[in-house]
Amino acid sequence: MVTLLGPADSNLRAIESSFPTLAITVRGNEISFTGDLEEAAKLEALINELLVVIRSGQALSVDSVTRSISMLRHVPQDHPAEVLSLNIVSNFQYRQQSWKNYSSKNCKSKALRRCN
Repeated sequence: MVTLLGPADSNLRAIESSFPTLAITVRGNEISFTGDLEEAAKLEALINELLVVIRSGQALSVDSVTRSISMLRHVPQDHPAEVLSLNIVSNFQYRQQSWKNYSSKNCKSKALRRCN
């Protein structure tokens, strides 16, 4: 529950500010909310998605919570748990190039050039 609420309840404050029509109460391991049914359904979906992210081992920040809220409000609805739990690895292959700087007949300028 502490991971869901964030340090000093920062994630909870972000959720409360995004759902102003709901009264959100946290007691121990229980979260209860009352208010508009449509907003309550969105909040329930948000909490379920965030729990999936936490169970996958990813850390939650205020930024990831606000992005998740905007994803859930987007039509068609995206699933934040799928996006936030992706491990994106970039694989760059560097090719070593030999650069030579000497005054030979092949390199006619003083600037750094590639000489074959």
